[in-house]
Amino acid sequence: MVTENGRRPWDRREKESEPAYRAFLAWRDQQRRNVAALARQLKKSQSLLWRWHRKHRWAERARAWDAHLQRQWEEQREDLFEELMERRRRRAKELDGIARVLSRAGLSGAREVPLKPEVCVRLAERYARLVTDLEERMLAGEEEGPEETFDSVARNLDDATLHRLIKLARREEKRLMRGGR
Repeated sequence: MVTENGRRPWDRREKESEPAYRAFLAWRDQQRRNVAALARQLKKSQSLLWRWHRKHRWAERARAWDAHLQRQWEEQREDLFEELMERRRRRAKELDGIARVLSRAGLSGAREVPLKPEVCVRLAERYARLVTDLEERMLAGEEEGPEETFDSVARNLDDATLHRLIKLARREEKRLMRGGR
């Protein structure tokens, strides 16, 4: 939001002194905007601060600042949501590849993937917890740290069979992308 003079409402106004502007910034950034508390903080008289408050339209400018921050937050939230959806699509693709391998192994009786049912259940439960935790942390705005993948889940479970399963799923995905059946 830019005014006709090229400034945003919360920028320093033309005839606003540096001390008045610093006071505005301090008031604007208070958790609970309060001129009396600001007067104590800045060691200035309340009457002076109220005069600046009225003359330089602090309340109006602070509302514009709040609206600006809200727009920024909403844009970041939208970006985060798009990123989450992309991660879900990638994870769904990985799960689909593993499901195809499990299905082929079960249908053909392949010995290449000797998975016990409890191993499959452990993998699915661990991965579901991982995805849920990651999404909750992202929505809360926390740093997520290094992204965990099926490989790291498999390492955490410390089961060589799971490593083979992941490799087979990736091989199956490549085969399907080449048009194989």
